[in-house]
Amino acid sequence: MAKKKQKQPEKKTSIKPVYIISALLIISVLAIYVFSSGANSPVNPVNPVNPVNPEKLPSGVYTKLNKPSSYEPGKVNIMEFMKFDCSHCYDLHNNLPQLLQKYEGKVQIIYIPIVFPKQSTKSIEAYIIANNMGNGSQMQDALFKAKFENGMDVMESTIALETVAASIGLGADFN
Repeated sequence: MAKKKQKQPEKKTSIKPVYIISALLIISVLAIYVFSSGANSPVNPVNPVNPVNPEKLPSGVYTKLNKPSSYEPGKVNIMEFMKFDCSHCYDLHNNLPQLLQKYEGKVQIIYIPIVFPKQSTKSIEAYIIANNMGNGSQMQDALFKAKFENGMDVMESTIALETVAASIGLGADFN
């Protein structure tokens, strides 16, 4: 009678050496590129690791801006492109108070309302009108709350927008 060979369990490795070597090579090449790129080139204030090289700019007409940069060391400017039916905008809106408190005086936020083609502009118009009346932040809070917490149609419904405006004290002048 022949003995049956028992199959030995295969050894499994979580990461193959080929992948480790490849990753190390890629990291090395990137490090060499970053640290050897023109030490005497002008510094790009937006990305100090990547210097500005005018010879490598795409062809085109460029205009030198007379307005100085608003960049200040230690300060951060955030441009928020917001829509009142965007869940990501709503999440950021809910988390901004903690961020502003943590970095008190070092963060400035600029809100830029946006609308995609073939979408209603009503909520954005309502926000802009309220902002011009001095109630922009209250309208922003109220629109997000109406959409995401109360399920109101703030994108299309004039009645919903008037209700939201009334909730923050805006009346006939707003309507």
